[in-house]
Formats: sequence, structure tokens, C-alpha cells
Amino acid sequence: MKSKSDMTCQNAARMIPDFIEDKLEIQEIEELMKHIDHCGSCKEELSIQFLIHAGLIELEDGKSFNLQSELDETLENAHRKIKMHHFIRESIIFVEVIGIIALLVVSILLIR
Repeated sequence: MKSKSDMTCQNAARMIPDFIEDKLEIQEIEELMKHIDHCGSCKEELSIQFLIHAGLIELEDGKSFNLQSELDETLENAHRKIKMHHFIRESIIFVEVIGIIALLVVSILLIR
């Protein structure tokens, strides 16, 4: 199934291990999250790989754990990263626009 980002399930499956190990760039995270949010089979694959990865780590450490809660937190953090990235990008654009407007105003005032 394709998501709105047109990422294929095959591409999503290749990205899942790097997502779990926090090795993706923000744009890759955003593409994967868009796909995962609309593709139940890929979300299930992410859940399985996450549960295996995190479960093995937790077992080695001898800790008690709630893997579903950890997965939910990981997905929530990914969405937060995406929102923060958009906020920062939009803030930079806003500051650039204000700078351009200020330059135009100063130029107009100097021409008079």
C-alpha cells in the first residue's frame, strides 16, 4: 500500500532498522512516519522489529519492560521531531522574509 508520500512498503521496510536505531535524517523520518501512519502492514512490521530489538536489549539488561509503551513513545518522539523541524524551518523563513522587508524599507527610505 502506498501512502500520501508515495513511499513503497519495500522502501519503508528497508528504513525501519535505521529508524529503530535513530539513524535516519529528519526528512527520512517524516517520509517513514507518513507511510506508517497510513499503512497498517508497515506499522505492524515496525512494531514487530521494534519489539524484537528493544526486547532483546531489555532482556540482556535484566530489566522489566513494557515494549508497547516504549514503541508508542518512540513514535511520539518521531512526530515531535518532525513538528520541531517544521517549526524551525518556518521560523527561519519568517526571519528571512522580515529581513527582506527591512532591506526594502531601508532602500526605499534611502532613495527618497
